[in-house]
Amino acid sequence: ALQPFLGLVNDFLNGYAGPGLTQMTGSLYAYDVFDLANAAAESRLPRAFNAALSGAERSKIEYQNSFEVGYKGIWEDKLGVSVDFYTYERKGFTQFAAVGPSYWLITDAAQMTSDMATVVGTDAAAGLTAPITAAVTAATTAAYQANAVALSLDFAQMAAGNIPGIPSLAQTVAATVPTVVTGLAGMIGGVYGSATGNDTPGAASFWNAASAAFPIFGAIESAESPKGDGMVHSPAGYRRFGDAVRSHWGTDIALEYYLNDKVTLWANGSYLSQNYWAVGDDDLPFEAYLNTPKVKYRGGIMYGGTGKGMFGSITYQHDDTFESNQGEYGGTVQEKDLIDLNLGYKFDNGVNLNLSATNLFDEKYRAMPGMPVIGRRTVLTATYSFQ
Repeated sequence: ALQPFLGLVNDFLNGYAGPGLTQMTGSLYAYDVFDLANAAAESRLPRAFNAALSGAERSKIEYQNSFEVGYKGIWEDKLGVSVDFYTYERKGFTQFAAVGPSYWLITDAAQMTSDMATVVGTDAAAGLTAPITAAVTAATTAAYQANAVALSLDFAQMAAGNIPGIPSLAQTVAATVPTVVTGLAGMIGGVYGSATGNDTPGAASFWNAASAAFPIFGAIESAESPKGDGMVHSPAGYRRFGDAVRSHWGTDIALEYYLNDKVTLWANGSYLSQNYWAVGDDDLPFEAYLNTPKVKYRGGIMYGGTGKGMFGSITYQHDDTFESNQGEYGGTVQEKDLIDLNLGYKFDNGVNLNLSATNLFDEKYRAMPGMPVIGRRTVLTATYSFQ
């Protein structure tokens, strides 16, 4: 039934430039580009960009003030003790960060196909209504004229609807045009929506070619960004903390116990009063991070003398979880508990063999979010010392 109108369809397609720039599928999500790698590793969307953090200024001279007091000594020739306490202040500091939002196109192939079919179908209906109306009117008029002759009826009376049981020509045209337009528009929209060929303009082919770019679909760029290179320049810079003074204190304690001339037990620990500042803490206008845990401690046993023989050590290390904001390596750093082992033998001819296993039990961790996963590392070394 639609075959007679295919010429009109071709005329429409030849002049159709595609959906207008005001049409879009899905939604745009403004996010912090520095969280992109970490989000990918955790299979989630990156954190939303805080509009209050837009923009950056020139940096100023930074001032640092610190005070430290400590003690170090050996008790009873057996126990080595080291203790220190310190305070630290910073003023005029900066932080490298995203200073404008990047945009992710949130959509999927099914939604894009449906939206494309709907938009193109609507455009096709608008573009085909007038020519289809003219074509249907001409065809219906010719049919009424032929029927009037065949039935020996007056064409004018038939066209006006004055013959009982026969609708007017206008009524027939009005009933036919929507059916034809809807059918053709649906066909065109469906083709655009489902086309998958690499050279075919359709939603599915566009999805195949462009979906990899959706995570960085656009950005609010700096006025200093390069122009005309076809690239998205996600804005980054150094955020100034003004004249706010960020302060904290910390303490370190280290112990060594000399069990005998070959065995030493040791332990140390560090504590920070603060490693994260929310907006308003110390009058800071933005969040601030030390990118280090508040609590960490180590302990172990060392064995070995100065002469020939076996030597070795076993070490335990613990770091508390903490929040980081180190450029693109931002997010939660997981708690870490590791065991390191070192075994070796010193020969009297100057040769040393040493086998070390860092992270002996292969606990998977990242130094910072978005960085490579670290596991066990085993190294065997042989050295020779010239006498």
